[in-house]
Amino acid sequence: MLLFCVCFLTQTVQPDPPRHPENTVAVVHEQLRRAASGDKGGVEKLKTETGVKDKIAQHWFEILLEKAKEKMVTRCTNPKTKDARLKRKISKEERAEIKGSIQKGIQKELLDWLVQQPEDHYSQIQSGMCGIISLVN
Repeated sequence: MLLFCVCFLTQTVQPDPPRHPENTVAVVHEQLRRAASGDKGGVEKLKTETGVKDKIAQHWFEILLEKAKEKMVTRCTNPKTKDARLKRKISKEERAEIKGSIQKGIQKELLDWLVQQPEDHYSQIQSGMCGIISLVN
């Protein structure tokens, strides 16, 4: 029985190809972009698909996701503060388009905020992450 298990495992389990630092950084950047747009499911899906899980970036994912959520509530849901375009009677398609536009604006705002953080906030980040400035295009 044990022999069968060992043979079966060696035939079906294959290691992933080695990662290249540039690819890993690109995946972390994409995870940060998704977090800045409030897409927690997208961040988790990308982690699962790629196997890239960065503990330092995780700290920023949590902050970005929370900030994005707060901003979306303020600009899209709260009756007192939501965007004036959402206060009038509009179609579902137009509402979705406006919300998408607001979400993209929030994403850009949060990525701008992220790269403007004081240097001491990044002091724990390894040199490979310094390419984070390229997040804002």
